[in-house]
Amino acid sequence: MSRTRALAPLIDTASGYYRGAGHFAWHWARGKLGADPAFAAILARGLLSGRSRILDLGCGQGLLAAWLLAARACHASDAPRAWPHGWPQPPWLRQYTGVDINPREVARARHAFALDPGAEVQIVHGDIRDVDYGTADAVVILDVLHYLDYPAQERVLHRVSTGCCCCASQTRPGARASRSARRWTTPWRSCATVAGCGSSAGRCASGSSCSPDAVSARTPCR
Repeated sequence: MSRTRALAPLIDTASGYYRGAGHFAWHWARGKLGADPAFAAILARGLLSGRSRILDLGCGQGLLAAWLLAARACHASDAPRAWPHGWPQPPWLRQYTGVDINPREVARARHAFALDPGAEVQIVHGDIRDVDYGTADAVVILDVLHYLDYPAQERVLHRVSTGCCCCASQTRPGARASRSARRWTTPWRSCATVAGCGSSAGRCASGSSCSPDAVSARTPCR
């Protein structure tokens, strides 16, 4: 089965949240979820397995929330090929907080999740460099870090790392935070970062293990 066919139920379900949010929002959701390998990798590699409270920095119109909610629905479906063969069980999203600086993106996201989506979804209009991160089981940063200068990237990653450590210590004393990054070979040279609490090694989207030092403090995203 082709990748497009395998992902079709997920893309249909996720983009459905945006039907009432405008023509652009719906088409952007379908195009982005189908073309950006980061979204499929998050589920296929189980990068958020066991995480139910997600902080999405630079969330845009909230595609990650739609994707994770769609994953839960497709995995539970009895329909043939609703869930890609061999993929692990998706995370059971209970709380999602998305932060974005663009008011239009925030408006689209809030409209998409205005009705009860089956999880607590909060969209915050703010700057990821200084907004309150709160607590979460995992932090996701997609297509954002390359918009920040190097010192700002370091500050954000430091806040994520120390914040995750604090969160982990409340539930599992002595646990360490991990962060993994993958540079995608796409024209816009984006960067995807997933940070989770409670493990000493992360998983790159390529599937290989990596240490918390895999994101070099001397190599900013460009």
